[in-house]
Amino acid sequence: MSFSLGWVGAGYVFSFMLLAAASAALLGYCVGCTVYFWYKQLRAGRKTGF
Repeated sequence: MSFSLGWVGAGYVFSFMLLAAASAALLGYCVGCTVYFWYKQLRAGRKTGF
């Protein structure tokens, strides 16, 4: 969508983020699972250590 609006820089940034997320998923790392874990730790009142 960024490329179609003429925002080339933003298009490349979003493309890189998509490539990084897809690469991490192929390697077995789930960003959503990590964020959900941090959220549950925060809700439980524990420090996450990050």
